[in-house]
Amino acid sequence: MPKLEDILKSKGYTDADLATLAPMLSDQRFRSTLETEYNLLDTERTTLKADLEKFKVENDGWAKYEQETVRPTLEAYDREKADLVASKASLEARLKLAEEAGFARPTVPTTPVTPPPGSPEAWDPKKHNIPTWDDVNKLAMAEGDAIAMATNLAQEYAYLNGGKQLFDYTYTTPDGRSLNGMVALRQEALAAKAPNLYEFARKKFDFDTKRNAIAEKQKADAEKAIRDDERQKTLAQHVNPETRQLLPSQRPFLPSAPRDAANGKPKMPWQTPAPERRADRLNRILETQLKTGAA
Repeated sequence: MPKLEDILKSKGYTDADLATLAPMLSDQRFRSTLETEYNLLDTERTTLKADLEKFKVENDGWAKYEQETVRPTLEAYDREKADLVASKASLEARLKLAEEAGFARPTVPTTPVTPPPGSPEAWDPKKHNIPTWDDVNKLAMAEGDAIAMATNLAQEYAYLNGGKQLFDYTYTTPDGRSLNGMVALRQEALAAKAPNLYEFARKKFDFDTKRNAIAEKQKADAEKAIRDDERQKTLAQHVNPETRQLLPSQRPFLPSAPRDAANGKPKMPWQTPAPERRADRLNRILETQLKTGAA
């Protein structure tokens, strides 16, 4: 184990310097602490050198390690970066088409955040033309909105046109291609530079007028149903003798009921005395028999 004086001399200390440090070097605790730490560091350095030599032997030097490990890794990173750049360009192009066709809401530009002075520059994928999860989520939301809007548009077209399907609609492009359905409508909207596909279809097929006509018909049908229901209830009341309204007699030539001489009102049978009712019955019987015999 080297002494502390030898260690200091190896670092450039002279005998005069050591004489100046004599009071400290005479302290055994101080000497023992420094010598022990130095020996530990020297042992660790020796071990590291041995490991390095072993590594160089096993991997045939740094050149082989660089050739077989470092370079392939960097090339893989470069390929991954190129794939991400191409993917970002494709995603941005599809998002732009969706926005132009009205399938997605326009992207609102964000205000860049300036880091405080002296702070390390944050990783910005935009500088490297790499898509982020926000870009992917925006595209996914745009595609979801486009699918929902296309479905609603097709259903509304069928509802307002008596069940006729949008697939029957055709359009011929300027280059002579014949298209039909939602594809034809979208290409026509793009050719017309319409900012929104749904608004283009609403005006082209006059959705508002057809919707108002359907609403008016539904209102008229509802009122007719109410009238028919009331009519059925009224007829039912007239059929039932207990609920129908009393009407004037349809046989006015029948003999009317006898009237009371006191007040002139019709005289009910129970208001006539029994002997008088009996005599009246006998008179009617005799009149009937005489008419029958005369015939």
